Amino acid sequence: MVSTHCVIHRQALAFETLPQKLRQTLDSAIRIVNYIKGSALNSPLFTLLCEDLDTDHKVLLFHTEVRWLSKGNTLARLYELKEEVPTGVFDMASTSSGKKRTYKEAFLQWGFTSIVDKNIEKPQCVLCNKVLNPESMKPSKLKEHFAKVHKEFADKNIDFFKKKERILKSSRMDSTGNIQKANESCLQASYKIAYRIARNKKPHTIGEDLIKPCLLDAVALVIGEQHVAKIKQISLSNTTIQRRICEMSADILAPVISEIKESHMFALQLDESTDVASCSQLLVFTRYIKDDDVKEEYLFCKSLPTTTRGEDVFQTLKEFIEENGLDWLKLIGTCTDGAPSMMGIRSGFQALVKQVAPQVLRLSLLDTPLRFGCENASIRFAKHVE
Repeated sequence: MVSTHCVIHRQALAFETLPQKLRQTLDSAIRIVNYIKGSALNSPLFTLLCEDLDTDHKVLLFHTEVRWLSKGNTLARLYELKEEVPTGVFDMASTSSGKKRTYKEAFLQWGFTSIVDKNIEKPQCVLCNKVLNPESMKPSKLKEHFAKVHKEFADKNIDFFKKKERILKSSRMDSTGNIQKANESCLQASYKIAYRIARNKKPHTIGEDLIKPCLLDAVALVIGEQHVAKIKQISLSNTTIQRRICEMSADILAPVISEIKESHMFALQLDESTDVASCSQLLVFTRYIKDDDVKEEYLFCKSLPTTTRGEDVFQTLKEFIEENGLDWLKLIGTCTDGAPSMMGIRSGFQALVKQVAPQVLRLSLLDTPLRFGCENASIRFAKHVE
């Protein structure tokens, strides 16, 4: 007499000896089925979907560990329906039923990093900053986006995408992957305060040491404590104020440089002075033609860290001109004081300028009275324009 298990028990016993990968696949299939069948809303909707698609089966086979049908039958029914039901339905059920897709370093080869939004990890493209849904955290979806949108980057190596990832993560991003806009008013306030600090020649530390505490006290007393948190977001640290002033200065300088490049000629006036900290500063002003008129603008102020020889002044000016792409051949005149470091015939500033721009007219306002020098400079400049 031979005893044996029924077919259902045989399949249950066979499941216990399955390899790990096949066991995980079967577990995922059961979770999908139970997610759809275990909901009073999902199951009728799935039935309606199957009726619209005219599938052979209208329901899935439910499975539990207590009152259960065959695992094999459950998997077979799911497999038969997968050819007729859109795969997105099962993908959504798989994700919602507890399976969480996680980011892998290999996804970077298709230009994707990860971002966490409300404790949900999502893939984000480092090339266009687009954030995909969590269900797209798999190679097929990422490859599809890369092939359709960024196919011109197909020949880039992994170092290129790592660099893009570093740039993306260093940016201030919100949970949607877009650059924050909520703090735009705080950013504008920071620039406004930095501008007034610079205009009034106050130390940069006054922003954090005095102005911000005053703002917090005034807001708390006049408007209310609930608005203090917003004021605290305004960055007024020493380094921030310095950076804001430098950025505003660069923004002012850019159109001046552009106008000089468009002009047929320009002239410079230089003077070296010492500030309150006994540091030598080189101040440069410029004149150029704009809309058939002579326009005068402040150009730059740079420190001379070592000495104030003509060579040091020339080197500072040379670096600025080359850095901003100005043409030495358009320089028609330089005006300085009568110091030997400026007017020396061999190593003076004017002599060094003559070596790179022989057409330059050398002017000095301190050799003769100021009025005569200004008139002479204007006449010579006008003649050169003609």
